[in-house]
Amino acid sequence: MGELGAADDWRGIAALETEALGLARDLRGVDPGLAGAIHSMLGNAHNSLGDFSQAIKYHTEDLEIAKEVGDRAGEGSAYGGLGIAHESLGNFSQAIKYHTQHLEIAKEVGSRAGDIEA
Repeated sequence: MGELGAADDWRGIAALETEALGLARDLRGVDPGLAGAIHSMLGNAHNSLGDFSQAIKYHTEDLEIAKEVGDRAGEGSAYGGLGIAHESLGNFSQAIKYHTQHLEIAKEVGSRAGDIEA
């Protein structure tokens, strides 16, 4: 996890993808929140690199983990990532759906940052 945090840019994070996925797999049963954070970072990296289908894959996995553990703020964040990826692909109706879910959850959990982002 330290290597992910120390990566200079999104390409650095994407380069550590195999190791990160192994770590996320190992952590899923022990610390699912951290496993979700790894998927979120990978999704953000792929969004930034223009690989939106891969970003959707990782943000979807992050969303599934957040739902499993009842992390509403994590769900909101994952919906935000999905919205960005779909917006970038031109899937505007899907993007609006995800951004709306992000906004609703942000209001529910009292996240002004999520409220502003959406």
